[in-house]
Amino acid sequence: MTHPLTRLRDAELSLEELVQAASDLLAAAPEPADARVQPLPDARTIRYYQTSGLVDRPLRYAGREARYGYRHLLQVLAVKLLQRHGHRLARIQNALAGLTDDRLQSAVIDGLGTDPSPRPPL
Repeated sequence: MTHPLTRLRDAELSLEELVQAASDLLAAAPEPADARVQPLPDARTIRYYQTSGLVDRPLRYAGREARYGYRHLLQVLAVKLLQRHGHRLARIQNALAGLTDDRLQSAVIDGLGTDPSPRPPL
């Protein structure tokens, strides 16, 4: 069975589309334990993650619009899932550093699973 995440493997997304795709996929995940953690990403948060090195630079720019790919989506999902389990951004950055797309995908799918108490990715 194919996970809904993998249908976006070849997508090239605007920032708004990246926010929407991540939000749609995270909607069914449990709420964060820490009320200070935003449950869903927004454009500002993703730009902050990029500046902080949690998310790679955009694939390219179409005029002034940044374009993002599947790896960016995986990175945003992994960060939000790890935050939901109480991990701080510095620890998340260390955990995600150097991971392949396949490893990120496995971790995110495990974290998004249909189990009512999904494991944290990684």
